[in-house]
Amino acid sequence: MNEQATAGWTGTAPQQWPGYGPYPYRVQRTSPQAVVVLVLGLASLTVFWGVAGIVALVLSRGAKREVEASNGALGGAGMIRAGVICSWISIAITVLVVLAVGLLFSSLVIGGDTYTSNNPLMFAPVVP
Repeated sequence: MNEQATAGWTGTAPQQWPGYGPYPYRVQRTSPQAVVVLVLGLASLTVFWGVAGIVALVLSRGAKREVEASNGALGGAGMIRAGVICSWISIAITVLVVLAVGLLFSSLVIGGDTYTSNNPLMFAPVVP
């Protein structure tokens, strides 16, 4: 060390480091409901599609209330937000897939008789 760094050294460690708060530190726990919302939101994207997303949206309201009522003792607001976003994405994808399958099925059922006609010359080959 150089002389300027050791000039103010008194030999005792400070009781509180600047910017870190007093010891012992208060550990913030994560809300178990926030973890459930996140897991269900991710599961709705991968395995259970829209069903788990709806359950995650229902549980997210209670999880938000739990985190806000704890006055900082519980964390997990970001997990709840991520679970809700994943849930809405999975619900939107599920609705689009159901609509696409429904349109495809209806076009096959309704459009199956589109090219039938009583006129036998309608699809006759054209001879030059």
